Amino acid sequence: MQQQHDRPRLAAAAGFTLTELMLAVALVGILSVFALPAFRVMIKDSCLTTTSNEMLALFRYARSEAIKRKEMIIVSATPEIWTVRVSGGDDLRESAPPCTAEIKGPGQYIILYYLGARGEPNEPKSISICDDRTGEEGREIKVSRSGRAAVTRKTCA
Repeated sequence: MQQQHDRPRLAAAAGFTLTELMLAVALVGILSVFALPAFRVMIKDSCLTTTSNEMLALFRYARSEAIKRKEMIIVSATPEIWTVRVSGGDDLRESAPPCTAEIKGPGQYIILYYLGARGEPNEPKSISICDDRTGEEGREIKVSRSGRAAVTRKTCA
């Protein structure tokens, strides 16, 4: 009689073949070529939205401080730093711009004075926030005579 060994048979190896893996890598590469430009646009749009919302919050804060303190509050924005301060006094808030979007206002720097008890600005202002995409959509913050600020979409030149 012949002796039989009770060895389990090796199951077929489970996994992917080299051809399947190469095909999957090639497919991911092709899809990323189409997704990358859209991802860049999404990042730039997000930067514009963040910058405009931060600037809007700064204006609203300055207006509320002017009403609360019944003093003139100054908002100044340069490419490096944004500041809210009491006229002739201390800085109330200071922050750096969140991204590298270009902010354009009347003049080289944005300076806005909120006057006393009603929080009205010295004059209505319109501030544009754009990035390096010419002819693309940007943001515009309009500060009305009553001091309220609102963001709208605009086309950058």
